[in-house]
Amino acid sequence: MVEVTVREGEPLERALRRFKKKWERAGILRDV
Repeated sequence: MVEVTVREGEPLERALRRFKKKWERAGILRDV
């Protein structure tokens, strides 16, 4: 399970980008 914690004062957009990167590293989102 890929998990990303949104830090206090961090834009949700940035957290989503981090989440996507983790998924890509895990090889889950190859064709997005």
